[in-house]
Parts: sequence; C-alpha cells; structure tokens
Amino acid sequence: MKPAPKEKRNQPLDFRSEKRKMRLLNAISVTLFNNLNQAICVGTHSIEHQPILLIFNVW
Repeated sequence: MKPAPKEKRNQPLDFRSEKRKMRLLNAISVTLFNNLNQAICVGTHSIEHQPILLIFNVW
C-alpha cells in the first residue's frame, strides 16, 4: 500500500495549529483587555473584573 499524499496527511496538523493559534490570540487579546481594564479602572473595580476575564482566558 502506498502512503497517503502529504497534503492529506498534513491536514489534521494544520487544523490543530490553527486551533492553537486562535487559542493563543484569544489569550493575548484577553490579557491586553485585562491590562487596559486595570489601567482605566484603578483600585478595587479592576480586581472585581479579573475573575471574569480569567474565565475567558481558559476558554
């Protein structure tokens, strides 16, 4: 039996890397938003919002 063409074999890996890129982008955007939120809302207000943003970071 001949091995499958390279394009077909690499397809699942491409999807996995795309998922990883999206997850990384999401984590970066949430971190940036968290930093922005802390800069704008100084004090206890920013601490209130931190747990909510951490949930999105895990997702």
